Amino acid sequence: MPDLYLIVLHKPGVRRAQLDLLLRSVEENWPDAFPVILNADSGHDFQRDLEMLLACNDSPYTAFACDDGVVFRPIDDRLYKLALAQPNVLCWSARLGANTTRCDPTGRDQTPPAYVGVRPWRWTDAEGDFAYPGSVDAHVFRSDHLRELLTLPTPNPTALECALTEGCKLVSWPYPLMASGRLSAYTGVPVNRVSDQSGVVHGRRHPQTVEELDARYAAGERIDLDSIDPSQVDAAHTELLFRWS
Repeated sequence: MPDLYLIVLHKPGVRRAQLDLLLRSVEENWPDAFPVILNADSGHDFQRDLEMLLACNDSPYTAFACDDGVVFRPIDDRLYKLALAQPNVLCWSARLGANTTRCDPTGRDQTPPAYVGVRPWRWTDAEGDFAYPGSVDAHVFRSDHLRELLTLPTPNPTALECALTEGCKLVSWPYPLMASGRLSAYTGVPVNRVSDQSGVVHGRRHPQTVEELDARYAAGERIDLDSIDPSQVDAAHTELLFRWS
Protein backbone atom coordinates (compact mmCIF):
# COMPACT_ATOMS: atom_id res chain seq x y z
CA MET A 1 0.00 0.00 0.00
CA PRO A 2 1.48 3.37 -0.96
CA ASP A 3 1.68 6.07 1.69
CA LEU A 4 0.05 8.66 -0.53
CA TYR A 5 -2.72 8.30 -3.08
CA LEU A 6 -2.39 10.98 -5.76
CA ILE A 7 -5.62 11.42 -7.74
CA VAL A 8 -4.76 13.09 -11.05
CA LEU A 9 -7.59 14.97 -12.76
CA HIS A 10 -7.30 14.37 -16.50
CA LYS A 11 -9.54 14.63 -19.54
CA PRO A 12 -8.66 11.61 -21.72
CA GLY A 13 -7.01 12.38 -25.04
CA VAL A 14 -6.29 15.98 -24.03
CA ARG A 15 -3.08 17.39 -22.52
CA ARG A 16 -1.24 14.14 -23.15
CA ALA A 17 2.11 15.93 -23.20
CA GLN A 18 1.47 17.70 -19.92
CA LEU A 19 0.09 14.59 -18.23
CA ASP A 20 3.23 12.73 -19.30
CA LEU A 21 5.34 15.50 -17.77
CA LEU A 22 3.41 15.35 -14.50
CA LEU A 23 3.69 11.56 -14.19
CA ARG A 24 7.42 11.59 -14.93
CA SER A 25 7.92 14.38 -12.41
CA VAL A 26 6.01 12.43 -9.75
CA GLU A 27 8.12 9.33 -10.43
CA GLU A 28 11.33 11.33 -10.07
CA ASN A 29 10.49 13.83 -7.34
CA TRP A 30 7.60 12.32 -5.36
CA PRO A 31 8.24 8.56 -5.34
CA ASP A 32 6.05 7.99 -2.27
CA ALA A 33 2.99 9.10 -4.24
CA PHE A 34 0.94 6.57 -6.18
CA PRO A 35 -0.78 8.37 -9.09
CA VAL A 36 -4.25 7.27 -10.19
CA ILE A 37 -5.96 8.92 -13.16
CA LEU A 38 -9.50 10.21 -12.64
CA ASN A 39 -11.47 10.76 -15.86
CA ALA A 40 -12.49 14.43 -15.94
CA ASP A 41 -14.41 14.28 -19.21
CA SER A 42 -17.75 16.11 -19.00
CA GLY A 43 -19.60 13.11 -20.44
CA HIS A 44 -18.31 10.80 -17.70
CA ASP A 45 -19.76 10.18 -14.22
CA PHE A 46 -17.02 12.05 -12.42
CA GLN A 47 -18.66 11.95 -8.98
CA ARG A 48 -19.26 8.18 -9.11
CA ASP A 49 -15.64 7.49 -10.10
CA LEU A 50 -14.32 9.85 -7.44
CA GLU A 51 -16.39 8.17 -4.74
CA MET A 52 -15.16 4.75 -5.87
CA LEU A 53 -11.52 5.87 -5.77
CA LEU A 54 -11.88 7.36 -2.30
CA ALA A 55 -13.75 4.30 -1.02
CA CYS A 56 -11.08 1.83 -2.15
CA ASN A 57 -8.17 4.02 -1.02
CA ASP A 58 -6.28 2.36 1.83
CA SER A 59 -3.44 4.89 1.88
CA PRO A 60 -3.21 7.13 4.96
CA TYR A 61 -2.77 10.29 2.85
CA THR A 62 -4.47 11.59 -0.28
CA ALA A 63 -3.81 14.51 -2.59
CA PHE A 64 -5.20 15.70 -5.89
CA ALA A 65 -3.23 17.03 -8.84
CA CYS A 66 -4.21 18.50 -12.18
CA ASP A 67 -2.74 17.29 -15.46
CA ASP A 68 -1.12 20.68 -16.09
CA GLY A 69 0.98 20.46 -12.93
CA VAL A 70 4.59 19.47 -12.41
CA VAL A 71 6.65 18.40 -9.38
CA PHE A 72 9.81 20.37 -10.08
CA ARG A 73 11.84 19.56 -6.94
CA PRO A 74 11.94 16.54 -4.61
CA ILE A 75 9.25 16.20 -1.94
CA ASP A 76 10.29 14.72 1.39
CA ASP A 77 7.40 12.59 2.65
CA ARG A 78 8.53 13.13 6.24
CA LEU A 79 7.39 16.75 6.00
CA TYR A 80 3.71 16.06 5.44
CA LYS A 81 3.70 13.08 7.77
CA LEU A 82 5.06 15.19 10.63
CA ALA A 83 2.73 18.08 9.81
CA LEU A 84 -0.40 15.94 9.63
CA ALA A 85 0.50 14.19 12.87
CA GLN A 86 -0.41 17.47 14.56
CA PRO A 87 -4.13 17.43 15.40
CA ASN A 88 -4.98 21.00 14.31
CA VAL A 89 -3.33 20.85 10.86
CA LEU A 90 -5.84 20.56 8.03
CA CYS A 91 -3.46 19.90 5.13
CA TRP A 92 0.11 20.14 3.87
CA SER A 93 0.77 22.01 0.64
CA ALA A 94 3.38 21.08 -1.96
CA ARG A 95 2.54 24.19 -4.00
CA LEU A 96 3.37 26.78 -1.31
CA GLY A 97 6.55 28.01 0.29
CA ALA A 98 8.65 31.08 0.97
CA ASN A 99 9.17 31.45 -2.79
CA THR A 100 5.45 31.77 -3.65
CA THR A 101 5.23 35.52 -3.20
CA ARG A 102 2.70 36.07 -6.01
CA CYS A 103 -0.93 34.98 -6.07
CA ASP A 104 -1.95 33.82 -9.53
CA PRO A 105 -4.24 34.45 -11.40
CA THR A 106 -4.82 37.77 -9.63
CA GLY A 107 -1.15 38.69 -10.07
CA ARG A 108 -1.14 40.32 -6.64
CA ASP A 109 1.79 40.04 -4.27
CA GLN A 110 1.31 37.91 -1.18
CA THR A 111 3.40 37.61 1.95
CA PRO A 112 4.24 34.06 3.06
CA PRO A 113 4.11 33.48 6.82
CA ALA A 114 7.52 34.31 8.31
CA TYR A 115 7.92 30.76 9.65
CA VAL A 116 6.66 28.90 6.55
CA GLY A 117 8.40 25.54 6.31
CA VAL A 118 9.34 25.66 9.98
CA ARG A 119 5.94 25.31 11.62
CA PRO A 120 2.29 25.45 10.53
CA TRP A 121 0.49 28.76 10.04
CA ARG A 122 -3.09 29.82 10.70
CA TRP A 123 -4.73 29.75 7.28
CA THR A 124 -7.73 31.49 8.79
CA ASP A 125 -5.54 34.60 9.34
CA ALA A 126 -3.28 34.34 6.28
CA GLU A 127 -3.51 36.01 2.86
CA GLY A 128 -3.76 34.86 -0.74
CA ASP A 129 -2.95 31.22 -1.43
CA PHE A 130 -1.83 30.75 2.17
CA ALA A 131 -5.46 31.23 3.23
CA TYR A 132 -6.77 28.62 0.78
CA PRO A 133 -6.52 25.00 1.96
CA GLY A 134 -9.15 23.63 -0.45
CA SER A 135 -6.93 23.34 -3.51
CA VAL A 136 -6.85 20.32 -5.83
CA ASP A 137 -3.23 21.16 -6.68
CA ALA A 138 -1.03 18.99 -4.45
CA HIS A 139 -2.55 19.64 -1.03
CA VAL A 140 -2.08 16.53 1.12
CA PHE A 141 -4.92 15.50 3.45
CA ARG A 142 -5.48 12.60 5.80
CA SER A 143 -7.51 10.19 3.68
CA ASP A 144 -10.21 9.58 6.28
CA HIS A 145 -10.57 13.29 6.89
CA LEU A 146 -10.76 14.12 3.19
CA ARG A 147 -13.75 11.82 2.72
CA GLU A 148 -15.52 13.69 5.53
CA LEU A 149 -14.81 17.08 3.94
CA LEU A 150 -16.43 16.20 0.60
CA THR A 151 -20.14 16.35 1.37
CA LEU A 152 -21.34 18.55 -1.54
CA PRO A 153 -21.96 17.27 -5.10
CA THR A 154 -18.82 16.93 -7.25
CA PRO A 155 -19.93 16.50 -10.89
CA ASN A 156 -16.66 17.89 -12.31
CA PRO A 157 -13.19 19.04 -11.15
CA THR A 158 -14.33 22.64 -10.62
CA ALA A 159 -17.18 21.46 -8.40
CA LEU A 160 -14.72 19.21 -6.56
CA GLU A 161 -12.55 22.17 -5.60
CA CYS A 162 -15.63 24.15 -4.57
CA ALA A 163 -16.82 21.25 -2.41
CA LEU A 164 -13.38 20.86 -0.85
CA THR A 165 -13.17 24.59 -0.16
CA GLU A 166 -16.57 24.60 1.56
CA GLY A 167 -15.64 21.52 3.55
CA CYS A 168 -12.48 23.22 4.78
CA LYS A 169 -14.45 26.29 5.85
CA LEU A 170 -16.74 24.13 7.95
CA VAL A 171 -13.80 22.76 9.95
CA SER A 172 -11.87 26.01 10.28
CA TRP A 173 -12.30 26.03 14.05
CA PRO A 174 -10.85 22.60 14.89
CA TYR A 175 -8.39 22.70 11.94
CA PRO A 176 -7.12 26.30 11.61
CA LEU A 177 -3.59 25.34 10.54
CA MET A 178 -1.83 24.58 7.24
CA ALA A 179 1.77 23.58 6.59
CA SER A 180 4.25 23.29 3.74
CA GLY A 181 7.93 22.83 3.02
CA ARG A 182 10.32 25.76 3.08
CA LEU A 183 10.06 26.06 -0.72
CA SER A 184 7.27 24.92 -3.01
CA ALA A 185 7.84 21.74 -5.03
CA TYR A 186 4.77 21.71 -7.29
CA THR A 187 3.23 24.29 -9.58
CA GLY A 188 0.37 24.36 -12.00
CA VAL A 189 1.37 25.54 -15.48
CA PRO A 190 -1.66 27.42 -16.92
CA VAL A 191 -0.46 27.88 -20.48
CA ASN A 192 -3.81 26.58 -21.79
CA ARG A 193 -7.25 25.60 -20.51
CA VAL A 194 -9.43 22.55 -21.19
CA SER A 195 -12.29 23.02 -18.71
CA ASP A 196 -15.40 24.95 -19.65
CA GLN A 197 -16.30 25.41 -15.99
CA SER A 198 -13.07 26.66 -14.43
CA GLY A 199 -12.67 30.08 -16.05
CA VAL A 200 -8.98 29.97 -15.09
CA VAL A 201 -6.84 32.73 -16.59
CA HIS A 202 -4.24 31.16 -18.85
CA GLY A 203 -1.69 31.79 -21.58
CA ARG A 204 -0.88 35.38 -20.69
CA ARG A 205 2.92 35.03 -20.82
CA HIS A 206 3.70 31.75 -22.59
CA PRO A 207 0.57 30.55 -24.43
CA GLN A 208 0.99 27.00 -25.72
CA THR A 209 -2.14 25.35 -27.05
CA VAL A 210 -3.12 21.80 -26.23
CA GLU A 211 -3.08 21.02 -29.94
CA GLU A 212 0.47 22.33 -30.35
CA LEU A 213 1.80 20.42 -27.35
CA ASP A 214 0.02 17.17 -28.17
CA ALA A 215 1.18 17.27 -31.79
CA ARG A 216 4.78 17.35 -30.62
CA TYR A 217 4.05 14.59 -28.12
CA ALA A 218 2.51 12.43 -30.86
CA ALA A 219 5.65 13.02 -32.94
CA GLY A 220 7.75 11.46 -30.18
CA GLU A 221 8.98 14.57 -28.38
CA ARG A 222 8.71 14.98 -24.63
CA ILE A 223 8.66 18.09 -22.44
CA ASP A 224 12.06 18.28 -20.77
CA LEU A 225 11.63 18.00 -17.00
CA ASP A 226 15.27 18.85 -16.31
CA SER A 227 14.94 22.17 -18.14
CA ILE A 228 12.40 23.52 -15.65
CA ASP A 229 14.15 26.13 -13.53
CA PRO A 230 12.81 26.19 -9.94
CA SER A 231 13.97 29.81 -9.59
CA GLN A 232 11.27 30.81 -12.09
CA VAL A 233 8.50 29.55 -9.81
CA ASP A 234 7.11 32.33 -7.64
CA ALA A 235 3.47 31.23 -7.41
CA ALA A 236 1.25 28.20 -7.03
CA HIS A 237 0.50 28.61 -10.75
CA THR A 238 3.39 29.64 -12.96
CA GLU A 239 3.46 29.89 -16.73
CA LEU A 240 6.58 28.19 -18.07
CA LEU A 241 7.87 28.05 -21.61
CA PHE A 242 8.33 24.33 -22.15
CA ARG A 243 11.57 22.94 -23.60
CA TRP A 244 11.57 19.67 -25.46
CA SER A 245 13.80 16.63 -25.81
